Amino acid sequence: MKKSLIAAIGLSVLLFSCKKTTQTTVTEPTETGTAQLSGNISIAQASGANAPAVGVTVSVSIPNNKLYPQSLAAQGSTVSSGKTDINGNYSFGVTTNSGVGGAGIVAPIVVGNLYGTFDPINGTSGIFSGTTSANFTFISGIPVTYNTNLNSFTATGSNVIGTATVLGKVFVDYWNEAPAGVYGLKDFPLANQTVQINFNRDPTTGLVKNYSVTTDANGNFSFSIATTQASGYTDQGQIMTVNFVHTQDTIHIVGGQVPGLPGYFNGTSYFINNLYPNAVSNGNYMYYNSFNAN
Repeated sequence: MKKSLIAAIGLSVLLFSCKKTTQTTVTEPTETGTAQLSGNISIAQASGANAPAVGVTVSVSIPNNKLYPQSLAAQGSTVSSGKTDINGNYSFGVTTNSGVGGAGIVAPIVVGNLYGTFDPINGTSGIFSGTTSANFTFISGIPVTYNTNLNSFTATGSNVIGTATVLGKVFVDYWNEAPAGVYGLKDFPLANQTVQINFNRDPTTGLVKNYSVTTDANGNFSFSIATTQASGYTDQGQIMTVNFVHTQDTIHIVGGQVPGLPGYFNGTSYFINNLYPNAVSNGNYMYYNSFNAN
């Protein structure tokens, strides 16, 4: 009797000890989306004030095995990036997902280097070192803000400022009779007309600078552009004329020349390169020859 009881107990223990506990790991399905990243980047200045960091690249790199956790083939990273505008502001979407349990994906924000001017008065130019932020959490649909100041500056030389000269003339096309009975468009110099140049990078501010002049009695104009030939500067200007409200003469079928309907001539623009110190860009002729009647 005792032997039967012991055998039964032993069998029970054996059966209990053979029972296994199974744990199931569930990978939540994820869909990629975007988290809008925005902010402002500035640079330190010798005066103690800050200036906008213009054209600086801001980026976030997300590992693909975090973006696509259900894919065994996910390798490398997906990089999202944008650049700061003339005010140092930036905004772009970071490719991410909601992550397991809605926790998102954690990654740093990287701000690139900037070639700029630390002391606008003395013209000290050099490199502002970029930064790598502490980790931020990126979740689809949730905006992230990051502002920073680039204050680590390495001087590379003197940013010598000089003057580039831009010369030209403005013409308007009117119908003209010459010789008698033969009509055609002729270029007439246009006095007192506004001409503008948007210079891409002023040497003292690092920003776009607008210059504006008016033509003289013979349609001539002249610009003096503050510029530098320091490394990192692309000295380019966009020269423009604004719309010119007027009439264009109209020819009658039977001959003769009378004022036409009121309207306007379209302004024109084009780019001038290599506006370095002491450079002279001449022969910049601007023509009003596209007319739109009201």
